[in-house]
Amino acid sequence: FFKLFGISLPAFDKQTIDSFLTTVASVSGVFLALYFASISSVAGNLLMSAPDKVRKLFLEEKEGSQYIRTLVLTGVISTFYLVFKSMGYEVSFYSLVFLLLLTIYNIGVFKRLGMQLFSLRTSEGAATITGEISKSIKRATIPWKNNGKPFIQNHFSTRATFYLETFDQLIGFGQKLFSIEQMRQFVRYAGGLLAFYPEQKRKISTASLWFKSRRQHKKWILTDSMEITLALNSGTGLSPTEIRDHVWFEREVNRIIKNLQNTLSQFPLTYS
Repeated sequence: FFKLFGISLPAFDKQTIDSFLTTVASVSGVFLALYFASISSVAGNLLMSAPDKVRKLFLEEKEGSQYIRTLVLTGVISTFYLVFKSMGYEVSFYSLVFLLLLTIYNIGVFKRLGMQLFSLRTSEGAATITGEISKSIKRATIPWKNNGKPFIQNHFSTRATFYLETFDQLIGFGQKLFSIEQMRQFVRYAGGLLAFYPEQKRKISTASLWFKSRRQHKKWILTDSMEITLALNSGTGLSPTEIRDHVWFEREVNRIIKNLQNTLSQFPLTYS
């Protein structure tokens, strides 16, 4: 391709290539150490007092995990090239360009992640939570995937519950740490869930295990006489019936929004 346009590839001497590969491997190791040191600093100062689910949310944040994998990949590739070069093999020009792009990416992402880390990545945390909840809702609506597999719907319901609890814990943890604008972002994310859910809910069967079960106590006046007689003779109450709670999700999100409103009401009023 390059020869077609009369462009010749640059030639590098072996010492320059060795120095470049060694530098890339060293930079990857240094950035990896600095990133873990930053996480340890934040975790030691702030996240130690955070609930377990909130701590897990920040320490396993997706962008940070992806960055760690990219750093490790960069270090492994550069070390791999160094070993093969010591065995007499040549490293191509395209391989060097690929490593250079990986290194530039690592430097740029390290700066952004460092700034987000020390601001606790609150908006990213809320986006992660609501994103995972939305995925669980959408997957619970797939009939062909869940047909004959009710445990899958129960799994998505449990997963959504976990992230709703994490959202609630994040609000409680951030009452004295987050700004009023960050709390307003939480309200927007929670409101987005309420706007997104009704359309998806219509696609879920009313008998689906996505809807949690709850016990409903029977009314004596509407219960069969034989069951009432057995209950009176045994000195026990009427056995409750298990029904599907079709509004459990709305109730949980509304509770979170109410907590957010109570938290926002504690901030001092500002006038612009």
